[in-house]
Amino acid sequence: MPIKLSPTRLAIATVALSSLAHAEDARVTCTGTVATVVNGGLAAPSFSSAAVGDAVTFTFDVEIDPIPGLFQVDHVVNWPTSTATVGSATESLVRSSEATLAQFQHWNGDTAQDLFIFQGGLSSSPETLVQVSLFDSTGSALSSGEFRDLLGTSLSISAWGTTRFRMVDAQGALEFSLSSVEIDPAPGGVLGTPYCAAVPNSSGNIATLTSYGLATPGDNDLTLIAEGLPTSRFGYFLVSATQGFTPGAGGSQGNLCLSGSIGRFKDQVQLSDNGGRIILPIELDSLPGPTGTIAVQSGQTWNFQLWNRDFSLATGATSNFSQALAITFQ
Repeated sequence: MPIKLSPTRLAIATVALSSLAHAEDARVTCTGTVATVVNGGLAAPSFSSAAVGDAVTFTFDVEIDPIPGLFQVDHVVNWPTSTATVGSATESLVRSSEATLAQFQHWNGDTAQDLFIFQGGLSSSPETLVQVSLFDSTGSALSSGEFRDLLGTSLSISAWGTTRFRMVDAQGALEFSLSSVEIDPAPGGVLGTPYCAAVPNSSGNIATLTSYGLATPGDNDLTLIAEGLPTSRFGYFLVSATQGFTPGAGGSQGNLCLSGSIGRFKDQVQLSDNGGRIILPIELDSLPGPTGTIAVQSGQTWNFQLWNRDFSLATGATSNFSQALAITFQ
């Protein structure tokens, strides 16, 4: 029986796939064994002979939503790299033919309940429901509502009050005992080379800069993530084709690591969140410049940095910069 959630607490939405390519930010690997074969199992040819005790692995890659909603965090699944293996048979996973099912959701909205769910179908039989659902009514199973915080971790199965790990079609079902859910950075999802020293800010940390996406400009898929910032401080990203080093630029306590023509993402000013992050998906066909927008071309290297407001006991109101990041586009 599928998990039922109050619609006032969680809105489940279908995520439309973009026609553009997407980098996979995270790879989720679920492992277990076949625990029960219901009504003779599946009609789907690949798994029609599955038996109790067979090893099971689900692997799916997702692009992390850069701006998660308050009551749901939906992510785009990269179906071509998502697979299911039962025993010695492997099939690719596809978007479920059931339109009301979300592709992938992760939610840690408050202390009331946590949700981690993936639903799809099999390539040979899209009407087959492939479901991995973990639900915890105490809200203690997930450590964060920001999915990137979970990269490199394993979800503790014992922390979840309800689990569903199964495949179901019109003939029957395979039900699995779930042993682990591993969440790791997906291959090829991180771009860029950090450079230039950053000065610690009022949080005691230096602000780092990373990016997720694809290196081909035409895919227009790049998200910048500044971390290690003081919370609730305004900031925006800078971009230039030229690197540099200017300590204390503009009265800041930090180092400006760009020079030449510097563009400012001044229309995308943000307040750092409770985790000290500012995240921005950018348009590669319209980088800001001093005299207008610029389209990124293959073979070019662009350099990015974040400027943010800060406060120092010694000087009062001040500002700082993150480390810089150089990205070469293919």
